[in-house]
Amino acid sequence: MSIKKYLPLLVLFSLIVFSSFVVASSNDVAQISVSGTVSVNGQNAANSSTIISGSKIVTGAKSEAVVSLGKNKKVVIYSDSEVDLKFSESGINVDLSLGAARLVTPEGFGSAVATTNALVWVDKRIQNNFLVELGCPENDQCAATFVESTFGDVTALNKNDNSENRISTKDETRTAAVQDSCDKTCQPRRALDSPKVVTAGMGKGIWLIFGIIAAAVAVAFSTNGNDVSSNGNVPIVSPIR
Repeated sequence: MSIKKYLPLLVLFSLIVFSSFVVASSNDVAQISVSGTVSVNGQNAANSSTIISGSKIVTGAKSEAVVSLGKNKKVVIYSDSEVDLKFSESGINVDLSLGAARLVTPEGFGSAVATTNALVWVDKRIQNNFLVELGCPENDQCAATFVESTFGDVTALNKNDNSENRISTKDETRTAAVQDSCDKTCQPRRALDSPKVVTAGMGKGIWLIFGIIAAAVAVAFSTNGNDVSSNGNVPIVSPIR
């Protein structure tokens, strides 16, 4: 029996198997954009290169990585951070051991972040955009996870006592902290210093602006037309940075 006779069939079969493998594994491949010093699985990452699910990503000082998984699906890994990233066609799982990461996911796509003391997940029925950050990395006795939701519905679970804290932008509750054995000096670098936290009190910010305008008008009238001058710089306060 000649092998040459069946060679075309063998080639066709190989192509079918290979194409099936590519299609099946394409959902486990993503593109990474880097700025500064970023490593993937211990190797320096090139900008616009591809990574696979299960990769370990580490960012250096003043560095950042953005992992894109398709339309409205991305993970932003901020400076001085370390994550283990897994993803599929249905969701993203992040193991955050240092620093901070932001996840952006569309409706119908799940996402979760695990830290030393917390588990954070979304309601995948709606779009979500949230930030998770570890606080006080220099204090081994302190485990602190800070969560901020830009929009969506996020739940933070304390692994130690199983207590849950829901963070829903519908209720204008945008931040939460899961802390164990931490004092008040343990604060996040990003989460509670975000413009979106201020947005939760946007009404107060607007009233503050109206108050400033009203005060200015009152001063103008009280001077009875006299010139009012001010020396030095005038600070501008805005609820949005």
